[in-house]
Amino acid sequence: MTHDSPRFDMFENRVGQTLHFMAEPENLPVKLAEAKRLSHGQREGGSFSLIMETDAVIEQGTYRLIGEDGLDIAVFIVPIGPFGDGNGYETVFN
Repeated sequence: MTHDSPRFDMFENRVGQTLHFMAEPENLPVKLAEAKRLSHGQREGGSFSLIMETDAVIEQGTYRLIGEDGLDIAVFIVPIGPFGDGNGYETVFN
């Protein structure tokens, strides 16, 4: 289930679930901590952001985000510092 145009409804019910970043040399588990709609942006379906939490330290960049249900999407993540019990990373869809 690869998606070219992510939508908020693909993520709102996944909050609290474990997803994975495809990263070398292994996949890194991440918890989807937040999914929120944003008021700005012109993308079809509206703008939104995701906050993910993990114990790993990950460099800013583009990673594949995958889920057990077949979710497979490229996301650009930005480290946002300590978050919850680990490190926080944000991706924004504008």
